[in-house]
Amino acid sequence: MSASEQLAERCRRLVFVEGADLLACDLVSLRGSAAWLHPLAIVMTQDVRAFDPEGFMELSRRIGAELVVLPSETISDTQLTAMITAALDIAQRRRTD
Repeated sequence: MSASEQLAERCRRLVFVEGADLLACDLVSLRGSAAWLHPLAIVMTQDVRAFDPEGFMELSRRIGAELVVLPSETISDTQLTAMITAALDIAQRRRTD
């Protein structure tokens, strides 16, 4: 299992506990998948965000998702949980207002 697959699995377990689903996708399918699914959060590492920082921010604003930028794939479980949980809470509150 690659590092990216391991990170996706860690995120999948975390969001399952939060009552959410996770769809892992590549950069090619990100925009279409996000427009179709309207996720609460888009999670990526800093190195992925570096490909198009403004484009990812615009995408997250347009669909009402929180953009979660992880420092690396080796982020601790504690930090990962805090970042994703906070993003899900913010997005859920914004959508219910």
